[in-house]
Amino acid sequence: MFFPTSAHFDSVEDLWRIPIHGWTFEPGQNSLRQKLGLRLMRKIAKVDKATAETEMFQRRAGMFLVKNNRGRELAIRLQGRTFPVGPSGANGHAYAKLSLTPSEAGLLQPSPDGAPHWLKFQAVLPAADEAGEQVLDGQVQLVPEDGLTVISDIDDTIRDSRVSDRARLLRDSFSREYAPVPGMAEIYQRWRAAGAAFQYVSLTPWQLYEPVADLIRDCGFPAGGIALKFFNLKYSMALDLLNPPDAFKLRTITSMLTAFPRRRFILVGDSGGRDPEIYGRLAQSHAEQILRVYIRNMTGEAADSPRLCEAFGAFPADRWQLFRDANEVVPITADSINEAR
Repeated sequence: MFFPTSAHFDSVEDLWRIPIHGWTFEPGQNSLRQKLGLRLMRKIAKVDKATAETEMFQRRAGMFLVKNNRGRELAIRLQGRTFPVGPSGANGHAYAKLSLTPSEAGLLQPSPDGAPHWLKFQAVLPAADEAGEQVLDGQVQLVPEDGLTVISDIDDTIRDSRVSDRARLLRDSFSREYAPVPGMAEIYQRWRAAGAAFQYVSLTPWQLYEPVADLIRDCGFPAGGIALKFFNLKYSMALDLLNPPDAFKLRTITSMLTAFPRRRFILVGDSGGRDPEIYGRLAQSHAEQILRVYIRNMTGEAADSPRLCEAFGAFPADRWQLFRDANEVVPITADSINEAR
């Protein structure tokens, strides 16, 4: 499985820096270990026996029980060339960072509105039988140096998930189709039409990548890079105590701000988690890059509540907005978008 990523242009070296991220694993077998694992997942997700026997639950829960392939060497075909990826780590995830000239990347001139260009590649795996080699498709968006990028949370921002209700969040994550937040896809498409690139950043585990990708594709959200969180069924409870949820989002978004110093950013999240604190901190430390912050109000707070005042501090009040419904979102003016390019 390969995940969509975002490449940036290195103007000093005149090269596109292209990250590749894949995950290699073997599906669980119908064994006693698999059955015991599914039973544990049923308890974690708090679903009844009938739900646990559905194909959806079995598929999603089963992704937490796969055998990760460690030390796997992968190869991808990109623009007529073959590049190595890996070796994969203990969690089965493998990485590479490729460098291509604009000509090799097929993008001699960036889009005038700063919109990304999608570059497709193929991973070729050796055949396990006589059926022949296995070919997997992947893609990366080439994001120009100038322009506008929307960084969006997922749960309770574009997915109606009710993060504050942990039992419901777990149950629905494994047993229901992901439902969109009404109106958000239309807002995102307006930004996309203006040339924005998109990056989705969430604490959702990589094991649930497929329903997240289905939500983005099937519900009309613009394609973009996706950054989710590693989760190990055995160790993540202890690791989460050492790594608070702020750390992952701060690290991921900060790396994007650093990679694209000339782009401007819109941050979209919700108040049900730590987005106000995370985005507020980023907005104040990178005030020149953050064009606007939108927080979907899931907690019934007022914009002048102590929590939000502390979170956004000296960041200008007219550059962040608390909203309940998508139709309340104050649109960004054409002048603001032009300034971002």
